[in-house]
Amino acid sequence: MSPNNPLPQADHEISLQTAIEMTSLYRTEVNNILAPEYKGTDVLPMSESFNNEAFTKLIAQDGCIGLRIYLGMAADKNVRLIIVGVNNNDEDMVGVAGGLIMEEGHRCPPICTVTPSPLTAL
Repeated sequence: MSPNNPLPQADHEISLQTAIEMTSLYRTEVNNILAPEYKGTDVLPMSESFNNEAFTKLIAQDGCIGLRIYLGMAADKNVRLIIVGVNNNDEDMVGVAGGLIMEEGHRCPPICTVTPSPLTAL
C-alpha cells in the first residue's frame, strides 16, 4: 500500500481454471446456502453484466483509484451488485462528497448469455 493507493497491491487476476471451479461450485451450492423458502427462486444471481460505460464513469471520477462492489438486495429479495468508486483514503466516493453509484446490472437469470462459456457449464 502507498499513500496514493491504500488498497493492497494485487493484480486481481485468476486463472480460467480457478474461475471455472469457483463459478461451478457457486452454481452447485447456491441453493444449499438459502433458507428453504428461497430455494429455486433465483434470489441469488449467477452473474450480472454491466455496460462498459458504467465502469468508465466510475473510474473517471476525480480521485478514484479503484472500485468496490457491494452485495445489495432489491425489494423483490433479489441480490444485486452495487458498485462505487474508492478514493485514496480507501473511502467510498458517495454521500456528501458526491460520487456515482452503479447498479441496474443485467442480471442472470433472466438475462443470460446464449453463447457458451466455460464459466457457465457445470
